[in-house]
Amino acid sequence: MKNLNVKAIFIGLFTLILLGSAAAVQAATLTVTKSTNSNDGVCNADCSLREAVDVALNGDTIVFSSNLIGETFTLGGSEIVIDKTLLIDGDIDGVNVVFLSGSGTSRHFRVTSGTLQIRNMILVQGNGVGGGLANTGGSIQTQAGSNIFLNRVSIRGNTALSSGAIYLGGGLQRIINSSLTGNTAQYCPGINNQLGQLFMANVTVSNNRDLDGVNDYGAICVSGSTEIRNSTITDNDSGRGGGIMMIATGTVEL
Repeated sequence: MKNLNVKAIFIGLFTLILLGSAAAVQAATLTVTKSTNSNDGVCNADCSLREAVDVALNGDTIVFSSNLIGETFTLGGSEIVIDKTLLIDGDIDGVNVVFLSGSGTSRHFRVTSGTLQIRNMILVQGNGVGGGLANTGGSIQTQAGSNIFLNRVSIRGNTALSSGAIYLGGGLQRIINSSLTGNTAQYCPGINNQLGQLFMANVTVSNNRDLDGVNDYGAICVSGSTEIRNSTITDNDSGRGGGIMMIATGTVEL
């Protein structure tokens, strides 16, 4: 009986290894070939960022063609919804990175489930318009249970009623080697961490502004758990907590 049990365990482990290997093999890299915003449901030689996200499977990576140097990517008035685990790497040629604009008509990304990793990208002119919480998260909004990981990302010049740059609705969030500058909102012009677990390292949070001086909370609003390492928080403007504002039951470790 003991031998049978050992054999069954071995077969089970071997099956899990095979399944894991199959999942790894299935992960693909999709290449964005144009800066225009379109979506015919196919990512081939003619592929936008929206098309790549739409057809990508869980665990896939999205990269950008070197022919796109100098292009500005726009979203055509609507956010990109992420409901899977993806890596979007905006490194075009080792020097130039993707410049993604919301054109003042939408936020950039709303993460409803899974994990969105973004590397090497500049996110500008988002205005918080999209699904989920209205007028919240000028550039990025995450919903409960979803995660983001930002590395070498600049989020600047975005606006919303609340959370001018990023609204975090929970989950595990990491922001490293990045900057949040020149964002505006009536509440929390930089980041609003609502009940999530946020880790920041080597991040500059500067020149983020409260819009009206009435509903004034700091550049970083905390209701969840926030840990900040080796970062610069400076020249932010608000009536209360210009840099960091504790809203409810949050904790901050500096």
